[in-house]
Amino acid sequence: MSTSQNAELDVRRTTRLSRPLMSRIRSVLSLAWPGFAVIVVIALAGWQLVPAQQKPTPESVQPPVAAADDFATVMARMKAAKPEIQKKHAVLLEARYDLADRPAPAGAMSGGKLIQQGPRTRLADGMTWAKLAAFTPDEVRDRGLFPAGFLPLPHPNHPEGGMLFPKFHIDEIKKQEGRDLTRFDLDFDLRTTSCPSSRRRCA
Repeated sequence: MSTSQNAELDVRRTTRLSRPLMSRIRSVLSLAWPGFAVIVVIALAGWQLVPAQQKPTPESVQPPVAAADDFATVMARMKAAKPEIQKKHAVLLEARYDLADRPAPAGAMSGGKLIQQGPRTRLADGMTWAKLAAFTPDEVRDRGLFPAGFLPLPHPNHPEGGMLFPKFHIDEIKKQEGRDLTRFDLDFDLRTTSCPSSRRRCA
């Protein structure tokens, strides 16, 4: 028998032997596949259920939402708090600024209102502008001598916020547009002598 015939015979034998083996593998896979799919489904379902069964941590618990008060209740509460808020902010303004009515001898705005003379920012006790100018910026910072009047001025009632208008502005808007900008919770907190105005007097 030639070499080519022997090789062909070996191929036929191998093919006959491999066919039953492949059939058995297919049979095993066809039987195992449904079971494997069931295992996957159970695993996914269990993974979804685990977080639900865990006890909630304090961070995950949402606080109950408080019922909103009606407007009349809110207004009454804010009106009651107004005097204390105004007083507290007046103390802050007085500590930072000299708000006395001291117009300059000469000089007026376009509407005739006299310009206030300054400076109006208060300094630390015993400090003068000449003394302050002699310090370096680092010395001013380290000694706490930076004038508080140059720091940002907070809103009188920061949680509520909103704009505040002087009385002359409120009166003019009411006259021209019929709108009332008066707030029930706060009043304008700067002396009108310091306000720019087209009139000779703000108030």
